[in-house]
Amino acid sequence: MEYKNSEEKRIAKDTFVSKGREKQLISQSKDSNGYIREAAVKALSCFPSEDTVEALIIRTNDWVPIIRSRAKEILTDMLSESSAIYYAKKLNRFYHLRQCGRSEHSSFVREIEKQLCLFPDALKEALRKSSAESALYSAKLLARAEHFSKKALFDLCLASRYVRVRQFGLSSLEQVSEVDGHILGKVSILDKSARVRSEAFRQLVRLAENESLQVAKELMFDSHTGVRSAAVFQLKKSGFDCVDVYLKQLNTEMPRKQKIAIWGLMELFSKASLSEVLPKLDSEYPSVRLQALRACYVFAEETDLVSILKRMMMDDSPKIVKECARMLEKSNLVISLEEFETILLGQKSVGVYPALLRTTHKMNKWKQLLFLSKLSKAANKELACSIEKVLMLWVEKMANFFVDPSTVQIEQINSLGKCEKKLWSTSVKHVIKYRFSLI
Repeated sequence: MEYKNSEEKRIAKDTFVSKGREKQLISQSKDSNGYIREAAVKALSCFPSEDTVEALIIRTNDWVPIIRSRAKEILTDMLSESSAIYYAKKLNRFYHLRQCGRSEHSSFVREIEKQLCLFPDALKEALRKSSAESALYSAKLLARAEHFSKKALFDLCLASRYVRVRQFGLSSLEQVSEVDGHILGKVSILDKSARVRSEAFRQLVRLAENESLQVAKELMFDSHTGVRSAAVFQLKKSGFDCVDVYLKQLNTEMPRKQKIAIWGLMELFSKASLSEVLPKLDSEYPSVRLQALRACYVFAEETDLVSILKRMMMDDSPKIVKECARMLEKSNLVISLEEFETILLGQKSVGVYPALLRTTHKMNKWKQLLFLSKLSKAANKELACSIEKVLMLWVEKMANFFVDPSTVQIEQINSLGKCEKKLWSTSVKHVIKYRFSLI
């Protein structure tokens, strides 16, 4: 490398020597000898840099008290306008000290905070360039700094790539009475994070309620449920007919909008819309069929819902079949054993067997044993494996089950053939033979 003059060459040489010395001192600050560590800590005060600050932070929790004190003293004295950026970028490390138990670090951390608040430019740079944690801490210190407006903090945070920083910037508007509603509306609609969109819309409602209504109409089809709910609530409060908007979108070509439209009718509890939703059970899109099924679960009468569940349990989508099983499990709806057996044996996806068989846990335990035993005779390999697992659980639950089998059930158990008992584990046989003497 060529230098323009001897002075430039001398400066470059001194810089190289300084960097080498700094690295050597940082290495020595980790030495097992306490005297060497202490000497290195003292010498590092001549080399303010990000690496030096990191090394000194580590030594503030050294196992030797005098080294801890010396490191804290040097860090406090070394903090200046030129070095503040190094401290701001390491704020997460300073705050971590409060969790360290060798010494009481809270007063030291408060002193660093107090001094950093005097250098807002360093905090602003750290907010833009440091890690997510340090950027958030920098924003919080800027909020405490005097002569730094909340509006300026909002603009600065909004430009951050970190979600928590943008969210904090929006929450700082709590102390502001005026802000550009256009900016908040833009954030509410366009930000990638649902948390930020939700917070931006909340602040927009608080600061510019009239402007928020137009934004709320856009947010009716937001990708996140929480944002949509807030928008619908605000529009409903203003008297806007949300039901009509959602009904018009039921027949759009976009499956995403169809799905959200059905969700919206559920959110508004528009029971009268059931007739419009029912055709969507035959949609070519599984996500739309699933949302329509959930709407039917909310709106449909019990008798109609049973027939809907029986039909949708034969759907090609495993997710829909599992959702039907979940609905059946948590409700009082009943499907006859013959129909349930047909549904199980007619499944195209083996992954739905556990969810469907889980619904049998609502049965009387002896009725469940008889049903599963008879079902195993016609079951394929995968279904038989799932039945076997349920029977293992049946044995475990018998410990807390004190209802004896009826006379009819005893006769039915005794009449079971070898094919129907093939999945019985030793534990099942033990329960039946020794506890109830049935076989």
